Amino acid sequence: MKKYLNKSLFYQGDAKIILPLAIAYVGTFLITKIIIDEYFNWRLRENLYNGYNYNLIYSFECVVILILYLIICYIIIVGMFKRKKWSTLLSGPFSRLDIRKRELILIIICAILYLIAYLIIIGQGVIKNAEIIRYIGSFNESISIDVIRIISISIITIGGLALLDSIFANTYYLIGSGIFIFIYFIALLINLQSGLYSYINYENKGIRYVYNGIMEYLNGVPIGNSMSKLQIITISAFFIITGVILIFIAKRLTDNMLVEHMNEGIILNFPKKIAEFMLKTFIGIIIAPYLSNLINDFYFQNSLFEKRLFLLRIIIIIITSFITHILLKKFKRSKKEKYYL
Repeated sequence: MKKYLNKSLFYQGDAKIILPLAIAYVGTFLITKIIIDEYFNWRLRENLYNGYNYNLIYSFECVVILILYLIICYIIIVGMFKRKKWSTLLSGPFSRLDIRKRELILIIICAILYLIAYLIIIGQGVIKNAEIIRYIGSFNESISIDVIRIISISIITIGGLALLDSIFANTYYLIGSGIFIFIYFIALLINLQSGLYSYINYENKGIRYVYNGIMEYLNGVPIGNSMSKLQIITISAFFIITGVILIFIAKRLTDNMLVEHMNEGIILNFPKKIAEFMLKTFIGIIIAPYLSNLINDFYFQNSLFEKRLFLLRIIIIIITSFITHILLKKFKRSKKEKYYL
């Protein structure tokens, strides 16, 4: 009986999501085709004069499109109002894991369909350029590498989405938090760029090697020497293992998830603390680059070197975060007092 009930869950609300998923799929297919056609129209001929196919077919633009496609599909599958949906399904004979399995199966199907679309686009390009491809020995190898890249990037993306979805109560919280996290880390990189650049390029070449390797993998373009098979296998395995681990973590979090906690934006306590920390440090991270440059210009006459400027930004972030912490504490206290009045 449970087997049939689980099958019935698979079709719950799917009629409403078929059209949006189809639109997302067709749009992604067309955009990916335009990008890959550029390879066949231009870069393929350049490889005739190279001993090795330096650029893989699947470019960084395609990687971005793949990630966006999976995010859009996941949002469509999960729905914007997760609490309402989960309350309805859990009132029936379905468990939380049943709901998660349905979502996971559907997003995996979307990823498989994307891979099929990629192979169809490649097949069309191969048919049109068969004469040229005959003289490029590494072409089949490039396709194999691209397939591995698509699979590994899809798995780690799905794992990340599953984990985030287990943390946030509703999809609009997830979207808003995703935008906030993106802005936060961009601002953080702006603050840390001088220190990180010095550390990666001069003090720790191992990190630079790892960073370059991952960027080569994502871009499909080697930085310096050509990408080795060991590099591709290692990074692919890392992405796949990480994605699987994230999915298992999401499963464990789902076991502890309660629908009544979905009234709050963030379901679990530990992510709440991280979000609170990010919120308190956000203002400092935003203003630190500008304020440090002003202090450097007017007080130190541009005499601060990278490390000292980096240290100054850290001090500004700490001071600003402390002030924000006090203000938020006072705001919560005043809000609480008004509530009891």
